[in-house]
Amino acid sequence: MRDGPLPPAPMPRAFLAAPQSTDGNDGRLAPQKLRPLGPGGVPVERLATAEKTYAFNAIPTRGTPALSAGHRADPYWADLWPYHSSERWFTHQAILRQQAAGYLRPPAQLAGDSSAALAAILGATLDHSPYSINTHVALLGVVNGWSTCTAQQAAALIGDARLRHHLSHPAALCIRANLIDTTAPNEWTTRAADALALYRPATGAAFSQATPDLTSAEWIAITGGQPFGGRGHHDRHNVLATEVGLRAAEYTLAGAVLGEAFSTANLLAGDGAGRKRIDTPARADLTVVRNDGLRIAIELTATTSPHFKRKVEQMVKLLAQSPLEHTGLTVIFLIAPSLELTEGEWETIRRTVYKEILRACRKHPGMGLDPTMARIGVATWREWFPSMHTVSDGFFTLRADRLRPWDSYGRIKDWETADFVDRASVSFTPADPQAVREVITNARALGQSPHWLRTPPSRSTDIPPRLQGLDEAPARSSALPEVHALSVQVRDLLGSMSAESPARQRSMALLHVTAGRLSVADVITQAAQGNHTNPLRKIKLLQLLIAQPRVGPERATKILNRAAAFYGTNDDLTRAQLSWLVHNNMRPRRRAAWDEALRTETTSPSGFPWVRSTA
Repeated sequence: MRDGPLPPAPMPRAFLAAPQSTDGNDGRLAPQKLRPLGPGGVPVERLATAEKTYAFNAIPTRGTPALSAGHRADPYWADLWPYHSSERWFTHQAILRQQAAGYLRPPAQLAGDSSAALAAILGATLDHSPYSINTHVALLGVVNGWSTCTAQQAAALIGDARLRHHLSHPAALCIRANLIDTTAPNEWTTRAADALALYRPATGAAFSQATPDLTSAEWIAITGGQPFGGRGHHDRHNVLATEVGLRAAEYTLAGAVLGEAFSTANLLAGDGAGRKRIDTPARADLTVVRNDGLRIAIELTATTSPHFKRKVEQMVKLLAQSPLEHTGLTVIFLIAPSLELTEGEWETIRRTVYKEILRACRKHPGMGLDPTMARIGVATWREWFPSMHTVSDGFFTLRADRLRPWDSYGRIKDWETADFVDRASVSFTPADPQAVREVITNARALGQSPHWLRTPPSRSTDIPPRLQGLDEAPARSSALPEVHALSVQVRDLLGSMSAESPARQRSMALLHVTAGRLSVADVITQAAQGNHTNPLRKIKLLQLLIAQPRVGPERATKILNRAAAFYGTNDDLTRAQLSWLVHNNMRPRRRAAWDEALRTETTSPSGFPWVRSTA
């Protein structure tokens, strides 16, 4: 086993094109390398002497080099969160109460009002911050998508080295706004432990209160259409899962990597796959999506408790009921026991995992050409990561052991090697190739996705630069900028209406829209001028849309319902007036929702990001 710096290594297989199967057979059933069996018929564990090992710092990364795995803390081998350990978590309200009681002396960054922090995040007040709202949105997306992460991991996923430090400006604002909870280093730790502070989604109502002020792009980036927070709090488990997902994105050919929030059974094989809804809380810890759309759900396990045995049963049963060609679903169980175990105890856990998978596959064998045993693998943490800050050659293709399909007598006994990222080893012929790959495109909109696999929320050109993701917030003037440039002819036409009564001005504006002399954008721009006494502000949005040629009440109502969904409000916009759209404080976000409603025919599907977009 090699540890520490290594000489420059050859390019790992992760950065080579995955070979295609050319034998005309189903790669899942093609012969693979048989694994030598040890006691109890369980394959012998692959050690570092059996495979090439690299130091993370000696191989290229798809992410930011300074934030890569070699520069992050190794949460497993450093034993940062021993098994059964639990961090001391702080909500902002708890911090204030403990400070008032004299038991806590919080940093200055956490001082201040929660509403002011939320306003700064949303841009309702000028924050004078070098961070854009996209940074805050990405941080909330990372914390929500992965359930728990360190400050280092958040920085690597977002691609901003400034976030490596606990209580960086965006993190402090989100904590003050009651959007995320955090831990604090204790008096024994060194300064390096500052980057190991944990974040998780807050459970209060703060996010629900902020939702009406989020554009649809921001809301999708944070939640992906799923509930915010509300999942299990298992510090060690979640941090290890986040690290595996981050390393898979950095060093394999993954097309997308998704956290616990997007790895539910329903998203993997139910609604998200266009099939019948699965009402079960079962979920994997993370999912790696291959470039051809194959889903590799990874489940970490540290023990072989009754809960683990139920999890194996659920996963194998799910595979048996979910044809590969329709869901693309496979599973890898990654064994990561406590470092305090003896070698014998480690081996006992490993053997039990193999035997439970064998038992479940015999109970739920699947179909003849789609056996469950071909879609489920087993690996150990030290097979993929032999020591601190090192990686084996097998991780680049997510190498694992799987049961060899039954022989002519219907027996299941042998194990073989399978490289789940290698298309020749685990082939996949989807029923609808376009639909199964849609997750890769849709995942680019998620804040939880690594920044090199993500597209930041886009903004229309009429939105202020701060909402376009610029790092410097512009000075806010008292006069709102025009959202649409008026031609000389349109200005003259509007000017001729100004001498008429308010009711007459509204009627003339609608007639000019019907005649094609004014556009809807022209009327909105004119309504934004002046103050609340502008008579055009009393035109109903529904009337304005219907005034256009070939737009009837049904189509106009659908547009307004989409705008309400994008803006995140339950208000009935068919009764709303133009004043709602041009409200001084909320106009940029409401206008963004309006523009998106006009550009698309449907909202994001409920199975986002797993199903095909209908936009």
